[in-house]
Amino acid sequence: MISNLLFPNGKVAKVFSHILEKHTLIISSYTKEECTEVFEKKFPSKIKQLEIFFDGINFEEFKSPEKIDEKKYPKIRDIKDLPVS
Repeated sequence: MISNLLFPNGKVAKVFSHILEKHTLIISSYTKEECTEVFEKKFPSKIKQLEIFFDGINFEEFKSPEKIDEKKYPKIRDIKDLPVS
């Protein structure tokens, strides 16, 4: 999603557009939060574009669990890398 927004004429943007046209996109709340964190840190001047991007696409938002049971997965170095179940 970040590449799509930063490089609107790139290959990723074309693939993303195809997905939006042909499928129902499901984005987790965790993914949206992570995109916002990345933009705030690396692209603060483009944060408004990110908001416009999310407001302008049709998607379903999946509410990520607040707490993930670490015991269900093999040891993962970064807790944020645990899969959303």
